[in-house]
Amino acid sequence: MSGTLRRPAWCAALIVIAAAVGTATPPARARVDPQAQATGTLDTIDVQAARRLEERRREVERYVKAVLVEPFAGSLARWRLPVCPIVAGVPREQGEFVLARLSRIIADAGAPLGPEQCQPNFYIVVTANPAALLDGWRRRDKHLFGDGSSLRVRRFLDSQQPVRVWYNAQIASGDGTPLSLDAIAGASTASQYLTNTRSKGSRLQFDDVRALDTVLVIVDAGRLGAKGIGQLADYVAMVGLAEVKPDTAGTTSPSILRLFSAAPGGEPAELSDWDKALLKALYHTPQTDRMQVRDIQNDVLRDVARAAASE
Repeated sequence: MSGTLRRPAWCAALIVIAAAVGTATPPARARVDPQAQATGTLDTIDVQAARRLEERRREVERYVKAVLVEPFAGSLARWRLPVCPIVAGVPREQGEFVLARLSRIIADAGAPLGPEQCQPNFYIVVTANPAALLDGWRRRDKHLFGDGSSLRVRRFLDSQQPVRVWYNAQIASGDGTPLSLDAIAGASTASQYLTNTRSKGSRLQFDDVRALDTVLVIVDAGRLGAKGIGQLADYVAMVGLAEVKPDTAGTTSPSILRLFSAAPGGEPAELSDWDKALLKALYHTPQTDRMQVRDIQNDVLRDVARAAASE
């Protein structure tokens, strides 16, 4: 990472304490306040700093676990194709604002961003009648929900959330090579399936990864209340770049995902430092690593501490 790492005040205190305690030269010992030694002040600061660091680590771990969908024995999902967002259902000026903001967030996270003229795969639709919209869209496009089960589709269609999100993901080779199309022995060509011919069977890495193919974000205009267009854009960016759990509104961590659960006036104004750190970590840690979630937690903890130190 470029730039100078600025540590929180309690980190600086730890460094000073370590330097004072660890050196063996008489001048260093002379600088230690005898009264502080007698009362155990240095030990208290040391313990409190370590305790605060451990508390923050647990907070970050809970936040990451509460937000990201972790499939059983599968990788986290993220974009590999260039992301090409399209906005519908709002005035042109607002749509351009949302697209510009989305593009900046996508670039900052490190996700691939499509050119200005590209095939849309990230759909953001604001509508006063989500049920009618989805019904008509589904009739026109039989593959709208990919290979989603009928139960998942029904839950999505019946959702009463202000913003509902559908993810279509494809299986891709971990090393980037194309999957081959093979047929089951003795079966017709209609029974062909994708095969990874470079599978290693490692316990440390995934041979296959989940790549987002299309994301649908349906915004119920009647349930938005007085939310600002900037707030909505940041919320859409968060749920569109990472596969998040549908019940993340209840998280207690600083997050734009609390937009529809916070009390009026206490709503997050934009992506939090925690959100930015999570998106960045998702796209800068190896997707094939079975310990990716742990790596993300460590990166988020580091970046959150850095952001706090700069305030």
